[in-house]
This record gives sequence, structure tokens and C-alpha cells, in this order.
Amino acid sequence: MNVNRFQLLFLSFFVMIVISCNIMPEPSNQNIIEMMTLIAYDTIGVDIGNDEEMFGNIVDVCILQDGSIVVADDQRLRISRFSKNGDFIQFISNHGNGPEEFQWIGGVFSLGEGFAIYEYYYPLGCLLVDGEMNVVDKIIFDEHGSIYNLTSLSDTTAVGRAPFLSSDPSSGEICIGIDICEWSLISGERKRVFYSNECITNRNTAYISYVNFESALAVSSKDWLFLAPNREENKVIIYSVNANQSDTLFLEYSTAMRDSVEMNLELEWRKMRDGRIGDWLPSNEIGIIQMFTQNKLQRVWYSHSSYSETMFDVFDYDGNQLFTCNVEGIPSEELYYFEICDDGYLAYTIAPNDYPKIYLLKME
Repeated sequence: MNVNRFQLLFLSFFVMIVISCNIMPEPSNQNIIEMMTLIAYDTIGVDIGNDEEMFGNIVDVCILQDGSIVVADDQRLRISRFSKNGDFIQFISNHGNGPEEFQWIGGVFSLGEGFAIYEYYYPLGCLLVDGEMNVVDKIIFDEHGSIYNLTSLSDTTAVGRAPFLSSDPSSGEICIGIDICEWSLISGERKRVFYSNECITNRNTAYISYVNFESALAVSSKDWLFLAPNREENKVIIYSVNANQSDTLFLEYSTAMRDSVEMNLELEWRKMRDGRIGDWLPSNEIGIIQMFTQNKLQRVWYSHSSYSETMFDVFDYDGNQLFTCNVEGIPSEELYYFEICDDGYLAYTIAPNDYPKIYLLKME
């Protein structure tokens, strides 16, 4: 058979088309979310023995720039510092009303190379502490209520949750709500309100609203404020701090049904912590509990679904989900809060079965 150059060229082109049409494309991994794990590898805290590692009630924890761990104990009225490996360094117990003392420990948050200790009852003081555990200043917030979940927004400002309450004796109605505010760490004045919400309720159901308003907050180095305003929803409001603009992100995650053991633990914990809780009962489904940012990695972490078997969803700052993360090596019969930042990962007991402790975590 005689075949000219044109026919050869045509046949070659045809074969290439046939081959290319029969090559199946690689399946896309775009919708596959990787699962990571935080594993407990060591603990801080003892039942008996070394007094330096005995805790009464861990109310808050923060991690400093050098990786050391600051623990706020509102029962022993101590602020203790440990190395990133869990070795005790020192503690301060400046209880009182003086210029370098605290009356009530509400919590701690990292600030520059040091940290701050804030009070949650009036008068609302805030001690600024350097990296050597020396108190360098004390400010008084210009507030007459309480402040919770305080965290630094900049070197000179902080943001947190200020609940408010008012009642009408004639009708029995109670107005309960929250303001998410920025305060100056120089003058103590309230600079602005990012978010406000309130509802009308009564004496028996007021605590239900109070729990729903236990907002989760996180701040990024890119001047963004992440706020989950309601525990029963999967909504996150993102504020651009400089421009004072906001966007809303609705997270999609599956919430596991909590068992009766965890719900009973939460019920007893809240009775001990808050006293009167009215008709409130724990829900078998809960939304976002805490949020954290890792500024160097540009990640924001959302913990949800459980205080005992916590799950995290992790996103980048553009709203793309990076992975989900579970926690292994901590007992499931206790309730936990977490601390996650560029410098480490921690879990600590808020309702321990035996004695309070901190779990050092690593990512795998």
C-alpha cells in the first residue's frame, strides 16, 4: 500500500487524539479534607507531692513568645509559670488591692514578650507583667460589670466580652446581653463596641441566654477579629479591625451527639462555677466553643461539638478549610479548654474528676 507523507501525518495525529481521549484524568483531591491529630505527650499537675505543681482550679492558660506556659489558678490565687517542657519556673501571688496586686483572677493573655492578668469583678484591674514575671503597671477598666475572654488586640489594646443585665421588678422581665468591646491598656477606657446583642427573658430562663452568649473570640496579626457570637450557631463574624468592616462565615461541620456523662459533667461544672442556673439543662448538641489563631501559619482553629471529645476545624485566613483535627491521649470523662498558638498546643481541665492538670500536646 502506498502511503504519502500527508497520510502518515494524518494517521499520527489521529492516533495521538485516540490515545489522549483514553487517558483518564487523576481524581481530584480538592474536596478531601485531611485529618490531623493532637496527641498528649506529657502533663503538668499533681494530686499530692510537689506544691509547685498542685493546682486548685485552672481558670485560664496562655503561652508566651518563648514557649513558656502561664497558668492562672483562681482558687490558690496564683499565677504560675512553666517552661515549654513543663518544668516549674516561678509563681506570683500578689493578692490584694495594691498597685501590683489582684483581687480576683479572671484570666491571663499573652502581651508582647510578657502577659496580662485581668480581674472579672469590679473594680476590674489588669496587671501588665513582663517576661521576667515583674508587674510593670496596673490599669483599671472603666466598667461596672464583668469582663471575660480578654485577649490582646494590639500592644496597647485588648478585646473581650462584657455581659450586661437589667431587670424590671414589675413585670419580672430580665434583659440580658453582651457587648464585644475594645479597651485601652493604657487608660482602661472602652474604645469601641464591635458587636452587641440582647434578649428579654425571665428569672428561670436567663441562664439559658447567658450560656448562648458565651462568645468565642480570636485575633490575628493581620488585624482581623474572629467572633462566634452564639454557642448554638455555626456563624463566625470576621471584623477588619482597622477598617471596622465585617463579613460573616457560616461553617459547615457535623456535630456529634454528646452523651449523658458529658452533659452531667457540664451541669455540675456550671452549678459550681456560676451558682444559680434556673431551668438550664445542657444540650446534646453544641456549636463553636473556642477559637484560636496561628499567625505565622495564618490558620484559625474552631473547636466545637464537645468539651470532652473536642473536634477542631482549621481554616486559612481566606476561609479555605485546611484540615480537621481530633485529640488523643486525654481522658474522655473530663471537660477541657484549649490554648493553641504559634508557640504550642495545650489542653487543661475545667471539670476534672480527680485533680486539675495541663496536657502538653503535639501535632501528628
